[in-house]
Amino acid sequence: MNLEMVEFTPSSITLHNHDTLIRIFDGQFRRSLNDPADVLSVQAHEIHDLNGLMKEPDI
Repeated sequence: MNLEMVEFTPSSITLHNHDTLIRIFDGQFRRSLNDPADVLSVQAHEIHDLNGLMKEPDI
């Protein structure tokens, strides 16, 4: 799995539904990887610190 192609911008995401956040990251993986079969499923309960990822944007 080549993670160099994956781009995350979690600081710009402000969501209150953890499952929606997981779908966004999963979609990023599927678009970025050549073989979607290499994508590992991540469940919301497997992420322990989503609050560290979710920040209000600086205005």
